[in-house]
Amino acid sequence: MPAETFSSSLYGTTYVIATSLEDLHINTQKAILEMARIDFASEPLVSICALDTWGSRGTIWSVVTDQTILVKHGNNTSQNLFLDVTGVERKGLNIQILSPGNLTQVFSWAALPSEKLVETFYQIVRNTWLMSKGSSSGVPIQTHRCIEALERLGVLREAGHLTEEEFDSLKMKILAQSL
Repeated sequence: MPAETFSSSLYGTTYVIATSLEDLHINTQKAILEMARIDFASEPLVSICALDTWGSRGTIWSVVTDQTILVKHGNNTSQNLFLDVTGVERKGLNIQILSPGNLTQVFSWAALPSEKLVETFYQIVRNTWLMSKGSSSGVPIQTHRCIEALERLGVLREAGHLTEEEFDSLKMKILAQSL
């Protein structure tokens, strides 16, 4: 996927979302490689969102790998492992990464992003987080297992191997286990 540019009329800021470091300005590339300390061979890059306004390159960026989100605003850097993340929320023109005892804001208040940028990057971060929880469709793995068990139960009922009462009883057990 080629890099996509998003401009905000407020402050004239420009952001770029890329799936490769090479698609970013050299200053941003250097800053990410120096600060991220991520081995991209063992932790594949999913996406990068970076401020790409002259004079600000390399100061505000977020890197998403299949395991981590790393956010940098000026001198502040925050890294969250997706396994520890308890939620990804969209709050106005920002994205919040929630983990025990921590709340990370993806975008800096000083360089407000556009609505389209926030929504695009939110979907990337949220889907990556959900996939790290064990599901390629964004649906938690326990939900998939519950659906599969209910479908198998339905097949047994349709084939006449279960009475309606047995079906209802087993269905309630499966649903209770999924909660």
